[in-house]
Amino acid sequence: MLRLITLILFLAVNTLAAQNYSQINWGSSIPLGASQASKVINDTLVSLSYADGNFRQAIFRSFNRSGNVLDSNTVEIDTSFSGVFFLKNSFTASKNSIFGILDYTKNNGDNYPVLYKLNKSLDTIKTIAFRPDTTLDYGSQDILIEDSSITIMGHQAGADKKLKLFLARYDTDLNFQWSKTISDFRTISTPGSFQGYYPYRLRRMGNSYFLTGRCLYIDHFVESYLVKTDLAGNKIWDKRYRYIDSNTVSFEILPLGNDSLIQVLLYRSRSRNGFGYNKMFMRILDSNGNTIDSTFFPDEEIGYEISNAFLDHQGNIYLAGYYLSNSGFRGLIWKLDKNMNTIWRRVYFYQNGDIEDNSWLYKIHPWSDGGLVATGVYYDRYLNPGPKSHYLWLLSVDSAGCLGGDCGSDIGYLEWALADENVSLYPNPAQEKITLKIPQSSSENSTAEVHIYSQNGSLAKSASLSFNKGEASLNILELNAGSYILEMRTENKLFVKRFVKN
Repeated sequence: MLRLITLILFLAVNTLAAQNYSQINWGSSIPLGASQASKVINDTLVSLSYADGNFRQAIFRSFNRSGNVLDSNTVEIDTSFSGVFFLKNSFTASKNSIFGILDYTKNNGDNYPVLYKLNKSLDTIKTIAFRPDTTLDYGSQDILIEDSSITIMGHQAGADKKLKLFLARYDTDLNFQWSKTISDFRTISTPGSFQGYYPYRLRRMGNSYFLTGRCLYIDHFVESYLVKTDLAGNKIWDKRYRYIDSNTVSFEILPLGNDSLIQVLLYRSRSRNGFGYNKMFMRILDSNGNTIDSTFFPDEEIGYEISNAFLDHQGNIYLAGYYLSNSGFRGLIWKLDKNMNTIWRRVYFYQNGDIEDNSWLYKIHPWSDGGLVATGVYYDRYLNPGPKSHYLWLLSVDSAGCLGGDCGSDIGYLEWALADENVSLYPNPAQEKITLKIPQSSSENSTAEVHIYSQNGSLAKSASLSFNKGEASLNILELNAGSYILEMRTENKLFVKRFVKN
């Protein structure tokens, strides 16, 4: 039986703030890795989630700008199926219709996607199963609407457990048009777990499709990939990427026009005590997959995934995802300008901040007034003890990532501070030691963890500092001459500074 097992490349920070639609807390027995799909259509939010405690039911819901439920439609799956599964990119919409994908699992283990067409009132108009070969398992991942057609992307697997990408085209009445597979893999010497393409995102740019995700090989090594096809699904080229010979995954691509795109990637920076630590980098590529520019971010954490992204009309980049902190999983929203410089980064959690209060964000969309809405899952063992402790979580914030201009009212948080914000580092350049000064009185006589990274992203030094009246010094004599990035975490802030060692 085929499952799309999402590889979570791990990162983790501490915690930051936000508000949420607290009145929209539906119980659900979904597993921790399950995804909540959503789409904003003319300031109406449509979501897809499991029914409470029943994997043979899926619920479409719509909400207005204030978060009130407008309509809902429960899809019942008959008893010949063991369950229905869906992923975070399983929604799209035309002017008058909504299209979604549910991956059906039969009791005999067969898997295949079913494409749904609904009207704006969420009534089911038509369904169609994608199963061109009944000897293969199929799993969907992304869906794209353009003009009068619907394109879905996923992968298929046969008895040899080699995963092949597929693209399938339907018209907007769900009439099948064509399907294509892509199956360029390394030689697999022995049978084993599923190997090959695990796709994440399908985008169109000009007269081409771009598909991104990860390649998993027999030794479980992971490469990110970027595939370009024509509009008939024929492959033009296929590129694989590793960073510093480490596991690397591409979660998202964003077209910048007809000649360039942004690719968002994570790579495994190190492993420690059974946990994988990872970092993020972004690249601007031309339409042939050549790198024009790249930016590496020094933040190294556990349990980190960038699940979704979009560009606004000014070219600003918005990322949504989550990471594992020392207080559990936390959702995040990150805004960058078109040059990949951070504007703000905020981390969100539902309420308690306890290790058993976990929050994940999977999708992000803009409201028409410049605000943002993100959808995901939160888990609160104390609110609802037992197996049914997961809830559909909708988070609506303003254009600064806050609710009504207040970032932190009634909810504890940690904000990822921007470079040069509220912290001083001197001398710079330095030779033997640097001094760090934090002006906030709340940080005086406290401690902080410091990590220093070289320009290529490798860890050069780690230390614990004790502040006396807001100041602490750090010996850097052992560092080689060059430029460095310093990351410092206090109890409720994360600071990033750059300095030069002479």
